[in-house]
Amino acid sequence: KVPPEQEDTGTHARVPPSAMTTVVRVRGLPFETTEAELITFFAGLPVTSAIITYDISGRPSGEGFVTFADVESAKGALAYNKQHLGRRHVEVF
Repeated sequence: KVPPEQEDTGTHARVPPSAMTTVVRVRGLPFETTEAELITFFAGLPVTSAIITYDISGRPSGEGFVTFADVESAKGALAYNKQHLGRRHVEVF
């Protein structure tokens, strides 16, 4: 029998614990932030890649995604939420 918290209600897909993500989203980046600076922001954690997103006109959006080597490192990155990068605090989620 499936526990109630894991029951499929048909309204959304359940992600099994084994499929936890190694990617975190960052928001509030200074527009001049580079991918290298974003990787440096997470110093001490094993970052495998960082991507800064751009709007339709090619300008930085102030958002990005960072991929870590493992789930535990991605969870550890959440501790960087509200830390400063340049003059701005960055949301990590």
